[in-house]
Amino acid sequence: MDLVRRLDIVDQLFNIDVPTLVSVGGVDPVTPVGAAEEIVAALPEGIAQLDVVDGAGHFTWLDAPERYWPALVEFVERVAKVEPARA
Repeated sequence: MDLVRRLDIVDQLFNIDVPTLVSVGGVDPVTPVGAAEEIVAALPEGIAQLDVVDGAGHFTWLDAPERYWPALVEFVERVAKVEPARA
């Protein structure tokens, strides 16, 4: 786990060229909202969407499935309509 905590690839995120959903629990102690904002800021402009799920922790899909899954499905459906060749 220590290796995971020390891993920092933020400087490589500029290489991503596809729409990206960054979803984070509002009370995530492992990857806090500030870290998710850093990820979004490091991605190329215009490709990232930040989704903060209030009250959820690190396992957002378990803590708040009624909010996480619909947001994920909406993102994928929207991206598939805009960029069908990449879907």
